[in-house]
Amino acid sequence: MKYYLFLGYQLFERHNKAPTVRIYTDDTLIDEFICDNEKSIEMDNDYTEHQEWQEEFVKFKAVRKNTDTYHTPAKIKVYEVDSSDWNHASVIKIKVLNNASNNSNGFVSKRSMVLFNPVFLIPKKLYENTDAMEKIFIKSCQNNGRVPGGKKYNRLNKRITWPGYSTYPDNLANVKNRSLLVSGGDFELLINIRKKHGIHFIKIDNDLPIGFFHIDEYTHAWYQHMKKYKFHVKTKSVLDKKDIMIATTELHKIDSINTNNED
Repeated sequence: MKYYLFLGYQLFERHNKAPTVRIYTDDTLIDEFICDNEKSIEMDNDYTEHQEWQEEFVKFKAVRKNTDTYHTPAKIKVYEVDSSDWNHASVIKIKVLNNASNNSNGFVSKRSMVLFNPVFLIPKKLYENTDAMEKIFIKSCQNNGRVPGGKKYNRLNKRITWPGYSTYPDNLANVKNRSLLVSGGDFELLINIRKKHGIHFIKIDNDLPIGFFHIDEYTHAWYQHMKKYKFHVKTKSVLDKKDIMIATTELHKIDSINTNNED
């Protein structure tokens, strides 16, 4: 099966030459490039929660609108990779080389920090099928407790974060992995390739995967940015006089947006 590997990259506090990045699947070199991007961009995700309930002869209504804004590197690498040679021990390896700070007698003013955000692995056919991805986003809202009266999400559980990692984890169990996405000096990031629900996914740690995939809300904003269109998730819950909850979730497409971020 064909997959897309997405790698956003950014350099902070540059000192002299920009570092080199090498990407591997197992021991196969995919690409080598200069990490010279020092800019970030903003991405938004819009969400509206609509609630109605009734007590005796009085009816109540509440509408909450929310826009989440995320910062992400202005450049991203997109690689098409084939899973035919992957096995239970396969990995994605990211090496940063020639990354020197201006360390002088223990004093450092330019640390030359490299950030990778996001690191995503998505089946090619799924990524290109916006209808299927939108259904996944709706399900993720329901699983994450976004729907009033719906399933409450435990932010400390160890569900798999799909399609990978960013610096904006909703799942607090992944906060420890966020620090692995940025470092100074020469370093290597190893990411395991595993399989569940019929697809390969990436996982930094070796914890056993639990339950359905968790999708960070950063991913909602990122997908809109990459596919150059906007959507707005709206949930509605109505509690009638018999205390019966009726909840719905809808995704509304809005105007396209203009982006230019792929190498």
